[in-house]
Amino acid sequence: MKILLQGIVTLLLVLPSGCHNTNTLKQRSDTTTQAIELAISDFYSSNILIENHKIFAVAHTEVLQLVKLMDDPRKTDNIYQSLISVIITADALKLSEDVTSKIGTKGITIPSRYIEKNGNLFFWWDSNYAFTEETYNTYKTYGVIDDNLDSKDNPNQLKEGVKYYFCTKDLTKFITLKPSQDINSIEPLPLLCN
Repeated sequence: MKILLQGIVTLLLVLPSGCHNTNTLKQRSDTTTQAIELAISDFYSSNILIENHKIFAVAHTEVLQLVKLMDDPRKTDNIYQSLISVIITADALKLSEDVTSKIGTKGITIPSRYIEKNGNLFFWWDSNYAFTEETYNTYKTYGVIDDNLDSKDNPNQLKEGVKYYFCTKDLTKFITLKPSQDINSIEPLPLLCN
C-alpha cells in the first residue's frame, strides 16, 4: 500500500502545474487536497466501513493549530508544524432542498468538494471552492439532499472512521488512528517529518 501511495504522490508532484506559484496559501491548499486524496484512496482500499456505508465526511486541519487550541505543553514542538490531519468518518449528513440558494457561493456552511469512488461519496468543506450545481446534483443522487428536511443539516451521528496524520513534506509518511484517539495522546510522538 505504501508503494502505491508513494507512486501516487510522485505522480502528483511531477505533473506540471503551470507557472510557478509562490502563494503559500495555494501551496498549502494543494498539499491538503493531495493529503485528502491519499487518505480517501487508503481508506477505500483498506477500511471495512466501505462495505456498510456509502457516504463519508472528510475533515482536515493543520495539526499545530489544533494543538494550540488544546493547551498542550508540547504545542511549540516542531513535530506538529509539518502535520496535516485528515479525518474520514461514515456520515449521515442530510441537507435540505433550500441549499439550491447556495449554488455559486463560497463558504463553510455546505460541503463544496467531493470525490466519488466506485459508488461511494466522500465530501468535505472548502471555503475556496463554490458550491456548484454539479455538486448539488451529486448530493441529490446519493440522498444527501432531502426534500422534506426542515433544518439545513444534521450532525454526524456516526463516529466510525479513521484519523490520518500526514507529513506535509512527504505525504507518503503518515499514521492512522481511531477517531477516539488523538496524536496528543501518543507517547512518544511519532517522528513523521524528520
